[in-house]
Order: sequence, then structure tokens, then C-alpha cells
Amino acid sequence: MNTPQATALAVAQSVANLATQAIQLYKEIKALQACAGALNPDAIWQQLQTAPLNADGSVSASPDASPNTAHPIVVASLNVSRNSLIGAYSYLGDVANCLDGTSSPSTTNRIDVLNQIAGVAC
Repeated sequence: MNTPQATALAVAQSVANLATQAIQLYKEIKALQACAGALNPDAIWQQLQTAPLNADGSVSASPDASPNTAHPIVVASLNVSRNSLIGAYSYLGDVANCLDGTSSPSTTNRIDVLNQIAGVAC
């Protein structure tokens, strides 16, 4: 039987686990930012080969004549648009800034940005 005490302890354990995950996420974001550093990945993403989506949502086998930032990048089977990547990269930076107290995320619909990258809905 679930007692209030058992539920409260389960919630406490979940809080501790999520706090640990948040610290790990923060460390991974900071490592990603350090890796990207002076590289400016967005400038490179904008130049990568893209392809439009077919009517059924699959990526076309025919690439765009020139890169289109709204179309999926097809290099290395990435299949994510530059626009989605830059949105997610920006969001991850906001998360790190929120966690270290330098600022708080102000852009709405961030879960939609992550869903575009992860391909899942929350």
C-alpha cells in the first residue's frame, strides 16, 4: 500500500535523480559549447547539402540545387534542418545559462524545438 510517506520518499528520490541528470546535462552542454568554440558550426551547417521532404514526410533522394536552411541536411544521414539545429543549439545554451544563473530562457515553445530534433512529442 502506498502511504503518504512512501510517496514523499519516492518524490524525494526522483528529485535527487533529476538534479543529478541536470548537472550531467549542464556539463555536456558546456563541453559541446567548448568543442564548437570558434568553429561557428552554423556557418558550416548553412553550407551542407540539403534535400526537400516528400509528401509522405520522407527526405527526397533528389538534393536541393543549393542548400536550403529549412530542408533537412542529408550529409551523414543527419536529416535535420539547419533551422532546427540552430534552434536546439540555442535552447541548450539557454538551459546552461539558466542552470548557472546567468539568465533564464525567454523563448516560448522550446519543447517543439526539441521535438523537431528528437522526433518525439511530449
